[in-house]
Amino acid sequence: MTPIKKVIDDDTSYRPILIIANSSWYIYHYRELLIDSLKRNGEQVIALSPSDSYSKDLSKRVLHIPLRIKRANNLNFLGLIIAFIKMFLIVRALKPKIIHSHTLQANLIASVTSYFLQIPCVLSFTGMGQLSKDNKFKKLLLNMTLEIISFCYNNRSLIKFTNKTSSIKGAFIFQNPKDIKQYGGKLAGNKSYNKLILGSGVPKKYDCELNGFKNGWIDKETRLNISNERIKLNIIYCARLLKSKGIFKFINLSSNLSSHSFHAFGKIDEYNKDSLTTDELIQIKKTSKNIKFMGNIKDPLLTMDFNYPILLIPSNYGEGLPRAIAEALAGKIPVICSKNATCDVFKKDIVFVAEDDSINSYLKCIDQIMLDHKSDLLRRRIELGYKFYIENLCEELIVKNTLNIYKNLEQDKVIQYNL
Repeated sequence: MTPIKKVIDDDTSYRPILIIANSSWYIYHYRELLIDSLKRNGEQVIALSPSDSYSKDLSKRVLHIPLRIKRANNLNFLGLIIAFIKMFLIVRALKPKIIHSHTLQANLIASVTSYFLQIPCVLSFTGMGQLSKDNKFKKLLLNMTLEIISFCYNNRSLIKFTNKTSSIKGAFIFQNPKDIKQYGGKLAGNKSYNKLILGSGVPKKYDCELNGFKNGWIDKETRLNISNERIKLNIIYCARLLKSKGIFKFINLSSNLSSHSFHAFGKIDEYNKDSLTTDELIQIKKTSKNIKFMGNIKDPLLTMDFNYPILLIPSNYGEGLPRAIAEALAGKIPVICSKNATCDVFKKDIVFVAEDDSINSYLKCIDQIMLDHKSDLLRRRIELGYKFYIENLCEELIVKNTLNIYKNLEQDKVIQYNL
């Protein structure tokens, strides 16, 4: 008989929203408020991600289903096929009304799964990582990945695993204008499906005006009563210990500022060839006496007591939106970063941007911080950064914008029933 169209109503009201990422840490760390907001609205939420040290904590907040894939198989075709089969079987059994996937590998597998099962799929691109680097093989892999996602988005499956087909495919969320400009057109023919949402949002606990957090840069009495010569800087690195994220620049900078303390928060990535090795880390600890490698500590900008903190992001990685920068702005901590790490979002009126990748450029930024502190220009820049956080980076705002995308998909979604 001829198919007729019918708006989805109670048929899917009981179905869950499925949140996918390539690690439990990612969902727990970046999607906590989104999950809580969905649950308060009466939605069933299920998280699908590989097991890691954060899986137990994630399971306390939401039903977590382990996706048994390893990041070591990121570039392994057979590994991707196996991961797809596992995800396909899980998603087919769960029958979610919306899939929301994060990170590039998960997005690829989720888009193919969505294509065959005709489930609306929201893909969040949290940066293109090392595949965006100036390497022909990696760029080829990135282009192939985007081509597959685009095909799944713009075509209907000839092989049907369901008697329903959705006329609304989903949406693409980009975390910065640079990525949406470079990749958005390759994915969706209709630009309205490309959405710009600046990161995952900064929780209220980072807001220094709410939590009472102070440092020497913003404390008026301290600023007026201590000279620059007496200031001991606390220079902070918050990221995986990857060369492309600038860990060697951070280490080299420490040797030029031996009288100041350096704190590296982050861990070795055993699945990434770009990471420091255990042997390298041991050797660095022996030779760099003013660096403390703190490991993967939760909320380092909140839990550590720094008098004069400076966040350093010397990254050339394919960033989406560095969460540490957003957290520092909320905490009124000065930020020095590479031009790449600004992601065309953080302007020079709120962060200090190195002219190039040389150590001298970063040293100049530190000198400028000291000069601006002496003249009170630093305080003004910090206040502008805090205002930017309030207006653009609050977690509540980011979650609200994300929920609006879900809402639009559910309102516009139409199903064809073969009667």
